[in-house]
Amino acid sequence: MEAPTHNEQSTDPPPTSGATEPPMDEVQFPEPEDRGRATLSPLGETEYVEDLIRPGRIVAVAAEEGTGKSFAMLELGLRVAFAGGSFAGTWPVLQTGPVLYMSEMHTDDDYGREATVLDSLGRARADLEGRYYRLSLMTAARGRPPLMVPEWRAHIAGWLRNRGALLLIVDTATGATQVDPWGRDIQAVYSGLRVMLAEYPELAIVLLIHMKKPQ
Repeated sequence: MEAPTHNEQSTDPPPTSGATEPPMDEVQFPEPEDRGRATLSPLGETEYVEDLIRPGRIVAVAAEEGTGKSFAMLELGLRVAFAGGSFAGTWPVLQTGPVLYMSEMHTDDDYGREATVLDSLGRARADLEGRYYRLSLMTAARGRPPLMVPEWRAHIAGWLRNRGALLLIVDTATGATQVDPWGRDIQAVYSGLRVMLAEYPELAIVLLIHMKKPQ
């Protein structure tokens, strides 16, 4: 089942205390676009994983804890990084390049999962070198939820751009934001990520989200 894609523009977060907005009659609003003159952007026909992962897009994958999200996204990351083939036997990988996986798991747990997926792909750990990177979600922004820290977002956008990375996977966005993934505060997260994508439009982002269990 294809994961939902969030392509709508998020609203900016409210101004900080003391900030003032210009009078409404001074605000310059964008003019409607004449679609008879529309053209594709330079990345308009680019796909990294057919019908699923495209540059400049944010994909949200939500499921209950323990349903296999991390294993699935690990496979996605390794296939985009170097292995190619078809993700989940369904979506062909059309382009490979560096991937950053942000994880809330212990590094040894991720090592074991990587070994399992590498074995299933018939590949070795040495194949990851220079192609697949891991960053601890809990320490990335010195203990703060990284997706909520503008300075960290700017830092990691530059890091990804310098390596020509195609994909950032955040496992989980719930842990990386510490806000309700379905509430109003998540809109500020998407707004910040849109700034990242504006600075580095070749990047695609996958957010893993924990759903509450039925009980």
